[in-house]
Amino acid sequence: MTYFVEGEFCLLAHRGLSQHKDNLDENTLSAFEEALAHGATHLESDIQATKDGFAVLFHDHDLNRVAGLDKKISDLTLEQIQQLRLNHGGKIPTLEEALSEFPDTRFNLDLKSFAAIEPTAKVLEKLGSHSRVLLSSFNAKTRQEILNKTKRLTASSADARAFLSMYAAHLIAAPLVRAMKRDFHALQIPVSRSFLRFDSPSFTKSVRKLGLQLHYWTVNDPAEMLRLSKFATGIVTDRVDLAPNSLRT
Repeated sequence: MTYFVEGEFCLLAHRGLSQHKDNLDENTLSAFEEALAHGATHLESDIQATKDGFAVLFHDHDLNRVAGLDKKISDLTLEQIQQLRLNHGGKIPTLEEALSEFPDTRFNLDLKSFAAIEPTAKVLEKLGSHSRVLLSSFNAKTRQEILNKTKRLTASSADARAFLSMYAAHLIAAPLVRAMKRDFHALQIPVSRSFLRFDSPSFTKSVRKLGLQLHYWTVNDPAEMLRLSKFATGIVTDRVDLAPNSLRT
């Protein structure tokens, strides 16, 4: 399986698709299934580690927002987590469950803790899922370590430090960007931060000339999706169901 397909516009479903209904929980198997049914090309999710060392798909460090419980994922065993129910009755899946449930689906996975590295690498090795997974982390150390643990067999997006270094080099001189050492395949970035614009023609052209994928997050407005599609190769969205038909493969 090829993670990035030439000419494909990537619709990455941010934590699956749950915001269009009031009875689905994010980052659950049901939310992932819903996203695929509405045209997602990739599923975006997050990895946390349980107390006993299992990789689970969950964004926050604690359960306050999505389950109303003042407990941390890292303080609970897998057995305890499997007994929990989220706000709409959903269950927190393990990474292994999700990859097994959707064996032909590509996943974009963001490691939220250093503890998630070892269990993530074990699952990918067990299932042989490297070719359909992109691994990322905002933290440079975490990203490097998971790539090393997986023998760099997966795709990867830039960590925050690598991205900001590339952007700064672009501001100084375009040749500096081309000279930078890169061990990633994609930039997954916001459109802007404060007064900084990451969608300028000069920057986006520099990125694309390097052969990198360029994905923007988190984009839920259809008009903005269309605008970005003129120069980006994908978007991360909560509302893959709202993506214009012209962006779908």
